[in-house]
Amino acid sequence: QVWQAHFPAAFASAGVGLAIVAAGWALAGTPSLAVLMVQITAGALALAFCIRLCPAPAVRAELWLRLVSAGLLEASGGWRWRLARLVLGKPDQSLEPQQRDGQNQNGPAPTRRNQDQQPNLDNPG
Repeated sequence: QVWQAHFPAAFASAGVGLAIVAAGWALAGTPSLAVLMVQITAGALALAFCIRLCPAPAVRAELWLRLVSAGLLEASGGWRWRLARLVLGKPDQSLEPQQRDGQNQNGPAPTRRNQDQQPNLDNPG
């Protein structure tokens, strides 16, 4: 079970690492700022590619669930929805109609308190 839990992260990390090393090696004589920009872009594209091709479909379903319940995806057809569908694939049919409105089977999605929004009263310093 431990291996199954860590496999998606290891798969994505290896893919991103290889993409960054390959980009740095390919641009070995260029200015460092250009290399950095290319490495960041290559890393982001490799992460999206690794998530899309990850052999664990439960990871993609979990990412859909978290994005929708956090309210990060707007109505179907928006640019965020299209980008998520490109990276994560087609959403699970059981999640799509219920989750699109920010509702799940247990009611509204729980809200998280951001530490920056409210001061910590336990530690005034």
